[in-house]
Amino acid sequence: MSVTFTGINNLKTTASQFNQYGAYKTPDGDIDQGMKNVTYVDISYDVNDDKSGADHDKYIEALSESNKFELLNHSNPNNVRLQMKLDEINSDTAGKFYNVSFKLNNHPIAMNNDKDLKLFQYLADMTRDRLKKSDEAQPFDKQMLRMANKGITHEAMDYFDCNPENE
Repeated sequence: MSVTFTGINNLKTTASQFNQYGAYKTPDGDIDQGMKNVTYVDISYDVNDDKSGADHDKYIEALSESNKFELLNHSNPNNVRLQMKLDEINSDTAGKFYNVSFKLNNHPIAMNNDKDLKLFQYLADMTRDRLKKSDEAQPFDKQMLRMANKGITHEAMDYFDCNPENE
């Protein structure tokens, strides 16, 4: 099934990146501390239904099916804000690995159960679709969308790795 997001407007991306000493979770689930490269990505856009598709309806449906309707920005229901924090850690004991976390409209989200898949699938489809529309996205926007899409994929892979019965 091909999904296109023609009702997405006013795409804005920002990012910040820095090195920081702090705590992190290792791939084994232990808590350790050390240097990490931290990247924050912030993607904001307006979603509307237009003659080519029901993009706002797809967003509402993803929230509803994920039991995350409370994450809707009730003061501006057409606005979506996806934030991602990516920690890149190069540990002496565990090697190089990543920790990823997300917020949707300033609320933390994570893939904790199968219902969350619908919301993360919507976010993956949206970022992938925006990347395909190369004439509409600036190089920086494309880089941030690509990074967010990889983070979403990483979150899904972690979920399935921890819950192999869901494959």
